[in-house]
Amino acid sequence: MFRASVYAIKGVKKLTYVFVASPVGGTVTQVNDILVVTNGGISTYIKISTRRSVVFSNIPNDLMHVTAFGVNYKGMGPMNTSLPITTQ
Repeated sequence: MFRASVYAIKGVKKLTYVFVASPVGGTVTQVNDILVVTNGGISTYIKISTRRSVVFSNIPNDLMHVTAFGVNYKGMGPMNTSLPITTQ
């Protein structure tokens, strides 16, 4: 177990922080508004939004599994059922 923290951004209210822990050898990069987490040659694409829907663009055309969860001041809610989609 470990604790991670960041300094607050002055003047910004209702901010959601996203913390990512990745094992050695993995990479975490930001490409525009997508967080890309890669381990063992497999990438996971993460979008963070204040809305209930998002658009993924500039990701590989492949079979993907998509899931979502909500975050509020009480923390993270349960994930919904992962849905398989094929990107276009």
